[in-house]
Amino acid sequence: MGKRQLHSFMVLCLIVSLFSTFSFTGDQTVEAAHDLVNPNQFYTYDEMITDMKELAAHYPGLVSYKEIGRSEYNRPIYAIKLGKGNANVLINGSHHAREWISTNLSMDMIDEYASAYTNGDTLGKYNVRDVLNKTTMWFVPMVNPDGVTLQQYGLTKFPSADHFKLINMNEGSTDFKRWKSNARGVDLNRQYAADWANIKNNKSGPSWNNYKGTAPVNQAESRVMVNFTAQVDPEMAIAYHTSGEILYWNFHQTGSWYNRDHAYAKAIGNMTGYSLIYPGTNPSGGGYTDWFIIKYKRPGFTPELGNYAGNTHVPVSEYPAIWSQNKYVGLYVAQEGYKLYVNSPRYEPEQKITVKVNGKLFSYDEDAFAKDGRTYVPLRGIFEKLEATVNYNASTGVIKATRWDRTVTFKLGSKTATVVSASGTSTVTFDAAPQVIDNRTMVPLRFIANALGVETKWDNATYTASITDRYVMDANVKNPNPVAVTIDGVKQNFDPAAHIYGYDTVYLPLRDLLTAMGATVTFANNIVTAEKDGTKMVINLKERTISVNGKYIFMSEPVVVDQNTTMLPIRIISEAFGFNVVWSQSEWTVHVTNAAAAVEQPAEEAPAVETEAVDVEEQQPETEEGTPAEPNMDGETAPGEDVAPGEDVTPGEKTAPDEETTPGEGNTQAEEPTSSEEGATSEETPAVEQGLSTDGTAEDQTVEESSVKESENGQIESQSVQNLEETPLNEEK
Repeated sequence: MGKRQLHSFMVLCLIVSLFSTFSFTGDQTVEAAHDLVNPNQFYTYDEMITDMKELAAHYPGLVSYKEIGRSEYNRPIYAIKLGKGNANVLINGSHHAREWISTNLSMDMIDEYASAYTNGDTLGKYNVRDVLNKTTMWFVPMVNPDGVTLQQYGLTKFPSADHFKLINMNEGSTDFKRWKSNARGVDLNRQYAADWANIKNNKSGPSWNNYKGTAPVNQAESRVMVNFTAQVDPEMAIAYHTSGEILYWNFHQTGSWYNRDHAYAKAIGNMTGYSLIYPGTNPSGGGYTDWFIIKYKRPGFTPELGNYAGNTHVPVSEYPAIWSQNKYVGLYVAQEGYKLYVNSPRYEPEQKITVKVNGKLFSYDEDAFAKDGRTYVPLRGIFEKLEATVNYNASTGVIKATRWDRTVTFKLGSKTATVVSASGTSTVTFDAAPQVIDNRTMVPLRFIANALGVETKWDNATYTASITDRYVMDANVKNPNPVAVTIDGVKQNFDPAAHIYGYDTVYLPLRDLLTAMGATVTFANNIVTAEKDGTKMVINLKERTISVNGKYIFMSEPVVVDQNTTMLPIRIISEAFGFNVVWSQSEWTVHVTNAAAAVEQPAEEAPAVETEAVDVEEQQPETEEGTPAEPNMDGETAPGEDVAPGEDVTPGEKTAPDEETTPGEGNTQAEEPTSSEEGATSEETPAVEQGLSTDGTAEDQTVEESSVKESENGQIESQSVQNLEETPLNEEK
């Protein structure tokens, strides 16, 4: 049973049983089954605001709202946005106070269409997701909030000082059920500049109906609609009114213009069963769609909902029939609006955006796209490519991404994120919030840079977004910052040479370093085992843990692959085997000495260095005092440096031929990589860090819980980690 059938069935059952019925200002209202919006009720301005906020929270990235102006009595007038396309259409309701059932319809359309989009459902013959990916539907559900409130509640919602004036405009009556105008006594649908001077049957002064005002567009509400229409620049517009089940569509069109709009009107008439009104030679103007047709030369329609109700509102009991007649109208207008857009000078064809991560082509099942001057990329795919894990808490809408010792926490629809790292906690603000596209979270490109501390660039000539990790060396530059190394006074010839990665950490080839220190080294399945003089070191490259005689250390820096060779920070490996590490600034050399031999090497005092420089001699970064600073060899952020924790490694590297089973991925995720067309190797989804946060508490996850155990060689293994790709970031309530 469909939702609308269920509405009708529930209405019938509840009326028969007298269950859940109540009277509100003389109108019988039945609470029917619904999702977020219940249109089968006496629908007020406050109810609209509540539902609007709930829709936006439930469908982030698909539904949003904004205040577009204020009424004469300073009530906010809201527009609600539904969809993601570049083409725009505009639907509005409640120009007239007593016609508030048009607000019920607008809000129900938003609810139904958003639900169908999210679930991948069709409505009738319409693929809702396809329609709303191409077109954005703008709704102004209640143009006249003052008038609606007066019609529904009477004088109670207005200042006592204005009561006499309102009663006078209502011809002495305190019953405002017939009220059409705004609360200043001006009929808003006679306010627009469409043959305004010749409007018929005009009242001479402010009244409950038919007073056009002293000048066109001189009321706050009509000014809001004129200005907002210009901002949206819609391809089609609908202004819903009541009553009579008829359709206005024509205002002085001629020729092909007439034929085009007549065809649209007949299609809407066939959907709704409404009779088309063919105006005479001198139609009365001033209406919103009259103005829209003349101003924009585009189709505008005014359907009159419900059976003729006279001088009052259409009863709520008619709503199921109203929905049945109009449920496809919004989708039809959105679909045809897109066709008009494509054939108009306003059309801007979408150009495919290429994304590169660390110089390699990035492909994902959700394409990057540009919107409002910003480039959006898939969060999960990019973060995981940069060796971050992503978890979503469905109950709170909070997304948490963890990358080594850095955690980024943010909420869908929010422009701020909290970043917790070794250097402290900070808040970053973005100029656009993450969006949800087909259950995938898309984030502005700059979000990646600010959240993870990587470098992002945009090439407008090629429509290419580049994301580069500071731990990845430029493949076109040979040995940009080689560091000399001595072990017990003997200069080493490592290939590749020791380098400074990131800003301040010296890396050496892992196998060569261990061998030079006299250790016996074996590699197997991302596990490196080194033994020397009774000390056993086990390095889990995938989990980034080091065990020294059973005591575990977590590496805050990434494993780096350079020239197909696994590189690790020098200090953490050297000191684990009892070696001292000393930096000589003038020699640009690291001296590694056996602590037992007590061989002292000269040390020079100097502040920590930022070491992104390519040419060490010409581009060595300087401290504020102008002195080249010292690399931090223990992998911690140097004092005084505002440096994000370690970043990612080059994906897609192959295992070096001379390594037995050296991890082949730069991010060490795949044990046996296979080259793709772009030369990048396949990789596993990064494991959640043992299912725990940095403080040891359980992470919110949409994956199976990772069971943590020790393998036979004493290493921590993460098991049963479900691939997160299919986890929707948008759950139904």
